[in-house]
Amino acid sequence: MKTRLIFYMAFISLFFINCKRDSDNGYGVSRSNHINIAYINSSGENLLNPSTLNHYTADSIRIYYIVDGVKTEANFPKADYPNGFHIYQSDSTTYRIGVLLNSNNVLIKLNHETTDTIKCIIDHSYGNLELRKLWYNGVLMFDNDRPTLDITVVK
Repeated sequence: MKTRLIFYMAFISLFFINCKRDSDNGYGVSRSNHINIAYINSSGENLLNPSTLNHYTADSIRIYYIVDGVKTEANFPKADYPNGFHIYQSDSTTYRIGVLLNSNNVLIKLNHETTDTIKCIIDHSYGNLELRKLWYNGVLMFDNDRPTLDITVVK
């Protein structure tokens, strides 16, 4: 009986040790699959701030993902941000838009006149999602040399 008890305890211990090892490797983790953007005008005013004249509103912004050449508007009805973005105030003067990078090609339609392009490299190894590089309107904005996910775009 004592031998069986030791066997079961050893088996259970190995099970938990194995689970811990997998989680340490980060399998199935989503890291850096978004970008936070502050838009400012030439006067330095934040264009997401509701008090700025002609600011971008959540109602006017649309996010599109291009996959295999097909443009699809973001639509995640059960997600926290069903339109693929959210606008938030990061400090007392800065408003940002957090954009979910659900594909390597993303279009941000800010209003009827302005549509910007994000191209990125996302690593999908081992079930992980990790942003490696990001270009905003053709300008490299994120990589190992520019590791912040908070960028500023002048309009």
